[in-house]
Amino acid sequence: MSSKSKNQKKILCVVFLILGKLGLVVSSFGLLVAVFFHRAFDHWMLFRELAIFFVSISFLLIAAHVAGDGSYAKRLLKWLPLGVTSFACLGLAHFLGKLYLHRNPHHLGNYEFDLFLMSVVGFAFCLWCFYLESRKRFNESRLFIPSNPEISARRILKPGTRPYIALGILFGALALFLMCVGIRAGDIIGAAKIATAIIAMYGVLCLWFAGQRIIVGDDYIAFKKIFGRSARGIYFKDITKSHTHRLAEQYHPIFLEIYTGDSKRPALGIPLKPFKLGDVKWLLSMPELKFHK
Repeated sequence: MSSKSKNQKKILCVVFLILGKLGLVVSSFGLLVAVFFHRAFDHWMLFRELAIFFVSISFLLIAAHVAGDGSYAKRLLKWLPLGVTSFACLGLAHFLGKLYLHRNPHHLGNYEFDLFLMSVVGFAFCLWCFYLESRKRFNESRLFIPSNPEISARRILKPGTRPYIALGILFGALALFLMCVGIRAGDIIGAAKIATAIIAMYGVLCLWFAGQRIIVGDDYIAFKKIFGRSARGIYFKDITKSHTHRLAEQYHPIFLEIYTGDSKRPALGIPLKPFKLGDVKWLLSMPELKFHK
């Protein structure tokens, strides 16, 4: 490909990227205003903003395609709800601020003031989430995805029966108590619905525990969650130190944190409570984890 074609491709990518992001900012704010202040605008505003919103997303995806970044679409869809919320909250706060200044005397109604506070809090929350994600990506820069860990692993640790029993007792007692309260109140159907929801929550937690794996290879350690498509691992040579967190049971830590470089935040965190005590003791005895006394 000639340099002229590359420049044209780069310019096209930048144009679509700018249009997509500007459209996303404007349409996010427009959608929120159309929802909360629909009586002050025509009924077609919501549809116009929705059209701009989807066109803006299309522009961003086109920019990613032109740039050849296949992972951009995945990141966009992952952070789209948070990005839309942050843009909308910022725009709504700006709109209400201008409304406050243009009124004489300056004032906001109770409903408007609550919306202003909600938008400020929502925007601050979104910024905090973006900050945590950036820190997480920085700390995970040394992590890798091991290939065929079930075959190449030296040992794979699986959860024991303890978390299922403990959670079963807790959720079972709660479901039984609410059932008794509902039966005494005469609402058997409502009590059955609540008990079913509690049992469903117990099932989801059991499924989450059942899919966890600690994978120890010859030169790495990795952790896999049920909702993660693959394990996230770290090489022993990159580990600088490790820490454990303990509560009542000093012999069975609840969490393992593994650090790399001089970072103050762990690169890899592994919950230990779901796993068998013997497996946990074996894991924590490994000198490769570099525990500091």
